[in-house]
Amino acid sequence: MGNCMIPRPLSMSVDEKMLKALSLFKASSGGGILAQVLGSHEADQHILSTCEQPYLLDEMLAGYREISRSFVFPTERRSGSFLGLPGCVFISKVQEWTSNVSYYNKIEYLQADQAA
Repeated sequence: MGNCMIPRPLSMSVDEKMLKALSLFKASSGGGILAQVLGSHEADQHILSTCEQPYLLDEMLAGYREISRSFVFPTERRSGSFLGLPGCVFISKVQEWTSNVSYYNKIEYLQADQAA
């Protein structure tokens, strides 16, 4: 058998790569998922936001996705500001997971009312 070459797809953008990874994650999870990327920049300060970032969801979570777009989280501790769950995860560099968001209080998880 001669040398076979498998063609590689043209290079994909970072957003396309993220959507592909999210698609694979969704397919392996069995459904009921919202996967969002939190971008970390705005002008002169770093923030976490899902606005204008890749995401993948089941239709039953579309409303929550829209609500999530309005939240912005700081990436460093400051007096008078709440990090929220994304900010805490960003700072600690340790992933967070729960089977039930009602385990969090409103200070830890700012979208608790909308998620429950």
